[in-house]
Amino acid sequence: MDARALRDITAIADPIERARAISRAMTEQQGLTEEAARIRRGAIAEAREAGHSLEEIAKVLGVSPGR
Repeated sequence: MDARALRDITAIADPIERARAISRAMTEQQGLTEEAARIRRGAIAEAREAGHSLEEIAKVLGVSPGR
């Protein structure tokens, strides 16, 4: 969800419709987040198979090796 979509939802006058719209947007966003995490895990697994260490991958991604 981008800032414009969020502003559009915020502008909905009816509070129930606003809540309904944000719930739909959150559900959609969650689905995208789950798919993105799956793709990221696959890329990390592929990098590991190519010989990259967890420490090296973590450093490039800016996270701890455990993450």
